[in-house]
Amino acid sequence: MAAKFENVPDDMPWTESVPLHSPGEWVTYTIDTSSPDSEVAGTHDRLVSIRLNAPPSVEELDVASMKFLDRRARFGSASYGVTREAIGRDASQCVFAYCPSEMSWKTEIKKGARLEGEWGFLGEGPLKMVLALRDGDGEHELAQTTLNTEDDSESLKVELNRWAGQEVEFVWRTEGPEQTVALWGSPIVWGGGRGKQPNVVVYLVDALRPDRLGCYGSTDELTPNADALAAQGTVFLRAYAAANWTHASVPSLLMGVLPDVHGANITGYKVRGDTPTLAEVFASEGYATASYLANGYSGTFTDLDRGFDTVRCLLNAYSDELINEDLREWIADHGDLPFFLYLHTMDPHARYEPRGADLSSFDPTVGGKACEWDPYYDPEALRGKVTAEGRRARYGAEVRDADQGLASLIAWLDEFGVSANTVVVFIADHGEYLGENGEWGHGGPRMNIEVLQVPMIWRWPGGGILQQEVRTPVSLLDVFPTLLAAAGIQDSSPGYLQGVSLLRTLKTGDKRALAGRAIWFMETSPAFLKSCIRGDYQFLSNGERFVRSPETGKWQAETSSKEDAEREFESWPTSKLPPPSSLATSGQVEIRHDQLEALKALGYVK
Repeated sequence: MAAKFENVPDDMPWTESVPLHSPGEWVTYTIDTSSPDSEVAGTHDRLVSIRLNAPPSVEELDVASMKFLDRRARFGSASYGVTREAIGRDASQCVFAYCPSEMSWKTEIKKGARLEGEWGFLGEGPLKMVLALRDGDGEHELAQTTLNTEDDSESLKVELNRWAGQEVEFVWRTEGPEQTVALWGSPIVWGGGRGKQPNVVVYLVDALRPDRLGCYGSTDELTPNADALAAQGTVFLRAYAAANWTHASVPSLLMGVLPDVHGANITGYKVRGDTPTLAEVFASEGYATASYLANGYSGTFTDLDRGFDTVRCLLNAYSDELINEDLREWIADHGDLPFFLYLHTMDPHARYEPRGADLSSFDPTVGGKACEWDPYYDPEALRGKVTAEGRRARYGAEVRDADQGLASLIAWLDEFGVSANTVVVFIADHGEYLGENGEWGHGGPRMNIEVLQVPMIWRWPGGGILQQEVRTPVSLLDVFPTLLAAAGIQDSSPGYLQGVSLLRTLKTGDKRALAGRAIWFMETSPAFLKSCIRGDYQFLSNGERFVRSPETGKWQAETSSKEDAEREFESWPTSKLPPPSSLATSGQVEIRHDQLEALKALGYVK
């Protein structure tokens, strides 16, 4: 194991964990330091005491290296270039340059064009930045700012219509201490106005079971806004995720391939780097792209922030904290452009801890079988008084919270006049056990319908989507090709995608392309189980088999065998992409202290 510790906090001692190469195992280290005794290259050189604590399965632990680095060290000897870095709250693709510097580039300005970005820096301040434009009449200053600390940032928005039809040269100058790195995040010149492409919004609610929605048969009245969305479009009553937890399922959604292809199938691993994400495809087609996340596994933790101009990651935030005025402003600023917006809300995910107002109507102690208190699901205040029905009630309250976030989003699309030309997809990344057979939560070696079935609702008022219910099984893998087809860019759709386009079904009700399909799933660790649904049968690679009653929709176990399963999974779909390799993926992702604490809060790290 090689250990690299970055951004060590000043409040010592400090405890952190890093993944081993064995799936699911972590080493914990505690760092304590003396007071700084010298300064080298602008950083403090400290005497360090380190204690390692490995799991029982590890008999020997070789630590190859330990390095304390500040964020500038990642740039190596390069004096300028491109990197992904955080400016304020946002992680974005940044142009960087050591001070002092001057960079310039030429481009042609189209009618209605504007320039955007975010300025920040790493190192010592103050830092002065100037953006100028050169044309036939000389040089014109467009923007100027002085930033004093790394926490400072400046948004950049410059109208360029004055130079429409001209080729101009932009000049970016920076003045500051020599070791300071100037950052320009997401530098973009928009071309001025949209064509006919629709906007695309994917609203994902983590761990949402479809049977809690009214449009899927619930009578609890938890989801009036999702139900209204469903009444205006198509509801797929049998939609399934590609995996049983976020880490593997969301990459399948945003890359269009199964977990054994995208490579994020073990805790701490990120997706392969040689395969584009949905955001990267839309960005290449001139779309503005933004991601608002409450789960790091759908962003930085798995390298799924690629292709997004704007990334807001508020770990474990409630939907009303994530779907906030900042998002409203982003929609307002980009309503004249085609945009792709991905939102990942977390309300129904454990712990089941809805807002206080909800607890008055969703009593955590309502009658039912006593349930062991568990910090993964229950807040500390409920220790000793949890029932199974109370836990389900609190899950329901969380579902209601997530539905209210959807209401704000739809209202803003209406407010800025873009609803008619916006495809909205309402989905979940996986389901949730709520006490069935004594099971709670999701993930692990569990592949039953409760953790695989998800809601899937499509609305596109101006795109001719039918108001209908579709009972044919579909997959989250189908979202990628469907959205490309809806945007009219199916000619550039990658041939390796493992889903099918649902656009014909959405527009005409024709389901022939969906008939007879096998819907495939993976449990990614530790058992690496495979599963598939064919019609009313579900098969698991461990030999289990289930049958669905067409009348009730309930699934019952049937007698099967390991030999039957092996024959079934001989047809496991192969991809036109080679397996992820060291060239295609960078393997384990480095997780910061604050990110690790967020994973612990979600129960992903013990």
